This record gives sequence, structure tokens and C-alpha cells, in this order.
Amino acid sequence: MKSILMIALLVVAASSCNFSNKPTNKNEERSTPTPKASGNTGETSAPANDQADVLSELIAIEYRWKTAKYKGDTATLETIFADEFTNVAENGKTYTKAEWVALWKRGDPTIKSWEMSDARLESLEGNKATITFTNTLKNKKSRTSRTKDMDTFIKRDGRWQVIASQSTKIS
Repeated sequence: MKSILMIALLVVAASSCNFSNKPTNKNEERSTPTPKASGNTGETSAPANDQADVLSELIAIEYRWKTAKYKGDTATLETIFADEFTNVAENGKTYTKAEWVALWKRGDPTIKSWEMSDARLESLEGNKATITFTNTLKNKKSRTSRTKDMDTFIKRDGRWQVIASQSTKIS
């Protein structure tokens, strides 16, 4: 419950940031996307160029995360998530880092491809950042599902790690 409240508060506090990114990369053909600023209408703790760099960095982490998740690369997942990581899945279940990593130990062979779109840096305050994006999955039977995701990161020892994640099914 604390995680959901924390995520909601971060979104409300960050509503003045307006950055978007529409990478067209698939999970098998990944390169680091370059975010495009669509205008900064509010006050933040970092200049726009720093925000664009942070967004690009976080999107690259998201691509590593999703690729590792679907392939069952738990060693990569262990480095991406902070020890206090909490995930609220689209079914409403809450997972700790250990539970979430264990869930993806075998990967997900039903996923054919995935794509991230509409990435936005919702907040950036010092060593904490929150992004939102749409995740589109295609399974082996060519069925498509989409979620709206929000991930909160913390920067420690010079690298970003995910501390909270939430997914909501949208189609």
C-alpha cells in the first residue's frame, strides 16, 4: 500500500514535467533511443538537457530489464532492481525483488515481441526519477496486450536502479 501511495504522490508532484519519447525499437533490435523534449512548462531540479539525458538512460535500463525478463536473465534483473524494490503487477499482486526475479527465472517463451512507447520523465529530483510509458506485448499467437507502466528509480553509487514499479492493463 505504501508503494502505491508513494507512486501516486510522485506522479502528482511531477505533473509539470512534459517530455515524450517514442522509440520504435523491438526487444531483439535494441539501440539506445534518444528522447525528444516536448517543452518544459514547470519547475524541476535539473535543466532540460539533463532531463533528456536521464530519460535516455532510464529508457535504456527499461530495455535491458524487459529483455532480461522475457529471456529469464535473472543476473541482469538482480542488478537492475534495488534491494527494496516493490512491483505492483497488472493483476494487483505486490512482489518484492526476490519474488519478482524468481517469477521470471524461466523467462516467458510465450512473448514474441514487445515495444515501449510514449515514454515520459514524470519527475526528476536529485537522485530520484519516475518515468511512465506504454508497453505493448505480442505473444506467439499474435495477440496484443498493452499496459501503462510507471517506474521509479534511485541513483546510488553512480547508477540508476528501480525501486518501485506498477503496471496497469489498458488493452
